This record gives sequence, C-alpha cells and structure tokens, in this order.
Amino acid sequence: MIDFLHFFNIVIFSETLSNREVENVLEFLEKPEFQFVRRAETTSEKQSYSKEVHYLPVELSLSELREQMLKFAGENQEEESFGLKEYEFSETNRHNLLTFYNSLNKLELRILKVLLEHIDGIVSREELCTILWEEGMSNSRLVQISSAIGSIRKKMEQANVNDFNIITYWRNGYRLSELIQGSMTGYFSTLME
Repeated sequence: MIDFLHFFNIVIFSETLSNREVENVLEFLEKPEFQFVRRAETTSEKQSYSKEVHYLPVELSLSELREQMLKFAGENQEEESFGLKEYEFSETNRHNLLTFYNSLNKLELRILKVLLEHIDGIVSREELCTILWEEGMSNSRLVQISSAIGSIRKKMEQANVNDFNIITYWRNGYRLSELIQGSMTGYFSTLME
C-alpha cells in the first residue's frame, strides 16, 4: 500500500473517473476503516461497487462539503469512540511536555485545561467562550480562541509533543486527539493546578 494512505480515512473519487477506474482503486485499497465518497453530477449516476460508496453532488459548496465530510468522519468516530491509549512516559516525553507547558500563556493553559476536562467530546467555541470569560461569546473572543488554538499547536510542534493534538471539527468545535490516560493525564493535570 502507498505509505501516505495510512494518514487518511476518507477517499473521495472525482466525477471525472470512470466507474471502472473507481472499482480498480477500490480493489487496491484494503484498509477496512476507509470510507469512500464519489462525487456525481446526479443521483441517477449511482453505481454498485464492491465496497460501500457514499455519493455527493458536485454542486456542493466548500462549506457544505466540509459538513458532509464531518458526517462521514462522525460515523467512523462513533464506532471507534474517542478512545484513549496507554502512554509510554519516558524522560524525553516528560521533558518535552514540561517544555510545552512552560511555553503556554494563561489563555492557552485555560483552553487546554477545558479540553482535558471534556476529554470524551467536542467543545464548541461558544462553550469555550462561556467557560473562559464571564461576558460570554463575542466575535473578538472567537478570534482569540482560534488564534490561541493555532499557537498551542505551534508550541506542541516546537516542543516535540507529538502524542496528541487538538482536532478542529468544522463548525462544531475542538477536542484532544489520542489523549493519553494514566500517568501523563495525571502529570499534565498536576502541572495545570
């Protein structure tokens, strides 16, 4: 299998591919977690394939396409849940995490704490605003959150914290991916107190 494919769970087939070309690719891709999507001019173009294929009309706007992709990703998420993984807590990992933690400003720490407290789900930007500021949501606060999330990601990369990340769910919010249970969660929570 092509090395980069393990990074993806959804494969989108263009409407310019023939049915035969799509079937050839389906036979080649053996990863069971893949979800397949075919763009089509009309719903009457639906073809029967060897694997399940969802259809999307070509006239979808970019935002509508994102919404559909979230639905497809969500179907897969429900089956897998927001699973936690065991963590090898080496001295290097501890050092990287401490470097990362020390680089965060007050707002970034508060956002990360909220995401840790909501470990099993997605936290909306509106919910973050309500938790972080008594005044609640405003356009300015939403921009601050987006900016802080970007800064947290950058600082994670700089400190070589690669074991989890913040995932953006378009128009839904944020959540921590692959959050580590056990000693790292405890260690991280201790740092944040």
